[in-house]
Amino acid sequence: SLVPTLWPTLEVQQVRIANAPGWTEKDIARAGLLRLQLGLVPLLRGEIQVGEIAAEQVRLNLESDREGKPNWQFGEPAAKTSADPEEPSGPSRVIRFTALNSLSLQDIEVNYLDQQLDHALRLLLKEMTGSMADGEPVKLEILGQLQDHDVTLNIDGGSLEDLYTKTSDWPLELDGELAATPFQGEGVLVRGGKPEVQAGVRVGAFDLGALLARLQVVEGLDANVERLSSNFVLRGVSLKEWITTSDLSFLLEGGEWVLTDANSGGQLPIHILKGDARMQPGQPLKVDLDATLDEQPVQIQIRGAEPAEMLMHGAELPLSLAVNGGGADLLLESRVVRPIATEGLGFTLTLKGESLDGLDLSL
Repeated sequence: SLVPTLWPTLEVQQVRIANAPGWTEKDIARAGLLRLQLGLVPLLRGEIQVGEIAAEQVRLNLESDREGKPNWQFGEPAAKTSADPEEPSGPSRVIRFTALNSLSLQDIEVNYLDQQLDHALRLLLKEMTGSMADGEPVKLEILGQLQDHDVTLNIDGGSLEDLYTKTSDWPLELDGELAATPFQGEGVLVRGGKPEVQAGVRVGAFDLGALLARLQVVEGLDANVERLSSNFVLRGVSLKEWITTSDLSFLLEGGEWVLTDANSGGQLPIHILKGDARMQPGQPLKVDLDATLDEQPVQIQIRGAEPAEMLMHGAELPLSLAVNGGGADLLLESRVVRPIATEGLGFTLTLKGESLDGLDLSL
């Protein structure tokens, strides 16, 4: 329905957009309600100003095929030929998207399937509100779930005009909570080439074992971290591209990792002083820790699979743990399937050293 006003409102209900043939889901999008309010007077001076965008009960089914092509890419622009008419010379009028006064999204479910990795993601936006006033920073507040884990997120970015024109890097700041773990960060959306986000995130004290269990990476890990910071460069438009072309690094300070003997119940606490972890394209996961074990300094090295392999369901992955300290070198090697169950996990043990008595590994 259209209401006569200088700010007309268009409202539609029960919208359905079909997928192209060959994709998994019948529809790429469905919506119970879509509402748009647009200013007419700003259009006369070449500006798009939106009074309101509202959506409810939206379902998006996004997918990328085995070649990496996404279903939201509806075709490539046709190549220009000599038969095409020449574009008119002289100055052209540019219409700018300058403001969005009110954004309200409720009950938005986004399902994404990457056929290359055979991996699915689910994002539920219970509520997303925000404003993007002319010349003012973009502000968004999000409440929802990622893979059934509660998420709250606040985003403060650059202006809407800077985001729309794509001529300069677009800054953003964020804070929130994922799986009961609070975080803060800042970064930039890099322009001029393929999509790329550079950001840094900081996390306070949290239960690392519980977080990895929620993310279905490791089950039964008894470990906590006092402080964690991360820097990453996220590239691409599909999950496969994000995993195989992005760089992630983590620095941690303080914490404890407790090993428990399944038979005797005895515990061996490892006090973590500092450490770093790296995930790079084509490289295995690397974790290096400086710690103390029975009051003796030790260095711990953990090596895993490449990032893309870690997301594959049922894939057997390499895992090794090397401990150096007290005149001894200990190497544990295994093959595991995600999520990794620490209870009953078997290793091949290699032990070397001039003085094996200096390192007490008994439980």
